[in-house]
Amino acid sequence: MDNKENMGKDYFSQNNRVITNDEQFTSDVQKYNNKMEEEELRLLSSLGLTEDDVIDKDDPDLGTTRSADAMLRSMKRQEEYKRKKIEEAKGLSSYQKKCSKSFSDTLEKKYRCEQVNATRADDLQLSNTLQKFQFLVGLNTTTRTACIKLEDHYYKSFPDVINKIFEIVTVIEKIKNKVNLEWDENGKICKILNLDEQQKEWEEFKKSSYFEDLEVVKSFKRNNIDAYNDIIRNGDKRFSINNSSAIYEYQASIFFSLLFDKYLSRLDTDYIQSETRTYTSSLFAGKTFPLTLNYKMIEHTKDAVTYVIQGKAVLNQEEQDEIKSFYEKFYQPTIHYKYTEYNVEYYLKCTVDAETRLIKEGVLNINEAVKYNIENICQFKLRMLED
Repeated sequence: MDNKENMGKDYFSQNNRVITNDEQFTSDVQKYNNKMEEEELRLLSSLGLTEDDVIDKDDPDLGTTRSADAMLRSMKRQEEYKRKKIEEAKGLSSYQKKCSKSFSDTLEKKYRCEQVNATRADDLQLSNTLQKFQFLVGLNTTTRTACIKLEDHYYKSFPDVINKIFEIVTVIEKIKNKVNLEWDENGKICKILNLDEQQKEWEEFKKSSYFEDLEVVKSFKRNNIDAYNDIIRNGDKRFSINNSSAIYEYQASIFFSLLFDKYLSRLDTDYIQSETRTYTSSLFAGKTFPLTLNYKMIEHTKDAVTYVIQGKAVLNQEEQDEIKSFYEKFYQPTIHYKYTEYNVEYYLKCTVDAETRLIKEGVLNINEAVKYNIENICQFKLRMLED
């Protein structure tokens, strides 16, 4: 009798211990999960991110309960997206520290830019693209060195099919525009300092599941393998440490050409006169033409200097013949009207800080056209954000 009672007591005691241990285990797991969530929130906060920032809202399976496969697929995609955003933010943080360490006298500014490109043929709109950019810029005017990073990139286009291509373009732009460089005594970019880092980032991106999961990449692999191979081949070429032409991309970029110009070295009008740049056509693929620009100071105060920079493309007879031939082959069958004349007009009005010589704001308009028949209009607006 006593033994049975003792056995009963032992049984319930043991089971009570089991229940207690299960509850303790559950409690420990919950505490661990809470701790991990708190640590993740602290990490996000330290990187300037919110929980919403690390959710991939384009995930078609987000929040689904229709199947276990869809839920697992979404969990994997969300984890990869979160990791990518955290790594990007960490890269920015280390980049800022690197700039601060390398350039003790660095001027650090943020810029926001808006670019609109519209193509019309005989007053019929063919395409329209809006892009918005935010750049972090650190410049040392003593050593003429700079750290620049594209922090944000937004795009919207018509027709909509172009938007899918921009999924890749945005990532490539962010790799390309995380750049350390030098400029010369004329304010022009003369050397890229971190091609090796750009190459590493490209290699990681092209091998990532994020790249493979992009709709445009999956579509190319299914329907146009040559286009897929072109993406890889062009990326490998662009981000090669042996790419000696990379510097010309920055020199031709609107943002970089406005940031790095003659006024970055000297403000006086006697020094800033005219120059010839290479213009890359938006209407005629692969064609470049000399663009002669004239600088004029229109206002000078103790705080700022305002310039107007304008010019036109000047083509020789051979270049004019090439444009005419291209137009007749690719545009005239659709537009029907005969070739007229080709023009490129460039007009920039910008204000530069008189002390730092950094551009504060600017509006650039470029109009490229075969008169009356087809034209591409580009407007680029830039402004420095206040501290």
